[in-house]
Amino acid sequence: MVNVHHADERQRLMLTCCYQAVREHFSHIALRDIIEPPHGLFDALLARQCAVTLMRDEFHVPRRRIAMMLERQRTTISFAMQAVTTRRDCAVFNIAYERMARRAREIFNRETRKVAA
Repeated sequence: MVNVHHADERQRLMLTCCYQAVREHFSHIALRDIIEPPHGLFDALLARQCAVTLMRDEFHVPRRRIAMMLERQRTTISFAMQAVTTRRDCAVFNIAYERMARRAREIFNRETRKVAA
């Protein structure tokens, strides 16, 4: 059971929701490969970059906190977010990204309602 009033647990849930939403879009990639992309699997790297950026855009988690959660340097997180932000200039990618964002929020809302019930 997740305590939504505890920041660490709530943010872990947000990250899980972002991974799930991205996984639904990148259905050809295993979740473990999105979480830790293998060398050379660029779709998995993009999927992870999307999940990280969703944390900031959809759930307003600061980059510093995301870096701590993922045990990555802040510059790595910043580059990931910059890559996704640049790709969002493409209308097709932007539509897909917005769909992932909506789905991450839906999953989070569903999970928090389960906890409240």
